[in-house]
Amino acid sequence: MSSPSAAAESQQSRLAYLLLVITFLLWSNSFVAARYLVGDDVPAAERLGPYHFVLARFVPVGLFCLLYFLVSAPARQAARRMLSEQPLLVVTLGLINVWIYNLAFGEGQHLVAAGTASLIIALSPIFTFVLATAIGQEKPTLARAAGLLLALCGIYVVVVYGAGRAVEGQYLKGAAILAIAPLSWAFYTVYSKPLFSRYAPLPATFLILGLVTVPAIPLAIFDGGLRGHLAAWGPQRYFADLFLAIACTLIGYWFWSEALKRLPASKTAAFIFLNPPLAIFFEWLWLGRRPQPGLLAGGLLVLSGIYLCLRPPKAA
Repeated sequence: MSSPSAAAESQQSRLAYLLLVITFLLWSNSFVAARYLVGDDVPAAERLGPYHFVLARFVPVGLFCLLYFLVSAPARQAARRMLSEQPLLVVTLGLINVWIYNLAFGEGQHLVAAGTASLIIALSPIFTFVLATAIGQEKPTLARAAGLLLALCGIYVVVVYGAGRAVEGQYLKGAAILAIAPLSWAFYTVYSKPLFSRYAPLPATFLILGLVTVPAIPLAIFDGGLRGHLAAWGPQRYFADLFLAIACTLIGYWFWSEALKRLPASKTAAFIFLNPPLAIFFEWLWLGRRPQPGLLAGGLLVLSGIYLCLRPPKAA
C-alpha cells in the first residue's frame, strides 16, 4: 500500500503530464501561427521580419504581465523577493526566452515549413542533455552519444530531403538560424529549473516575461514599420498573433513552469516528442500541406535519436 507522500507525488506527476500535453497541443500549433506572420508566402505588406515578429508577439504579453503585477500584491512581493535574490538570472532567462529564442524562431520560419521547423525545435532535449552533462547534472553514455549522432543525421535528412522545395543557400541559412531556438530553450530549461523549484511558477514566469517585454512596448508604439504591417492585417493574422501571445506564451510558459517544478528537467523536455507529429498534423489540417517522405523518414531518425538520449541509463 502506497504512503500518503507517494500518492501525493504520483498525483503531482499526473498533473504535470496533463499540463505538458495541453502545452504541446498549443505549442505544436505555434509553427503554423508563425508561418501566418513571417512565412515567405505571406504578402510583403503583411509579413513581419524577426524583430517585428518579437514585438507583435510579446507586446500583448508585456501588457498582461504589467497588469498582473499591478493588481496582485502577492505577485509583487514574490517579484521583489526574486529580484533581490536572483536578479541576473531572471533577466538572463527573459533575454534568452523572449529575444534569442524568438528572433531565431521568426527568422527560421520565414522559409522553413511548420513540420520541418518542429523537428528542428525537437533538438532541444538533446541540447538540454549536452548542457546538463557539461555542467555535471547528467552523465554521458554510449547510447546517448549514439542518439545524438542519430538525431543530427535525421535533421540532415529533414532539411535536405523533407523540405518539399528547392534547397538553396537561404533555406539552409534559415534552418541553421532556427536551430539556435532549441539551443536557447535548453539553456532556459536547465537554468530555470532551480528558480521554479524555489519560487511560485506563475509570478516567476510572468516576471521573466515581463521584465524584457514591458520595455519593448514603447518601441512597438513608435515603430512605423510595425504599424504599417498591422494596418494591412486581416482577422486571420491578428488571431494568429494573439494565439502566439496568449495561448502559446502566457498559458504555455506557465504550464511548462508548473510541470518543470514537479518533474525532472530531462523528463519534462522529453515531451518535445509530441511536437513534431502534432505540428505535421496541424500543418496538414490548417495549411493543406501533406508531409514529404523525407520529412517522415528524417523525423523518425530524429525522434529515435532523442529517445536514445533521454532513455534511462539502466534501460539503455
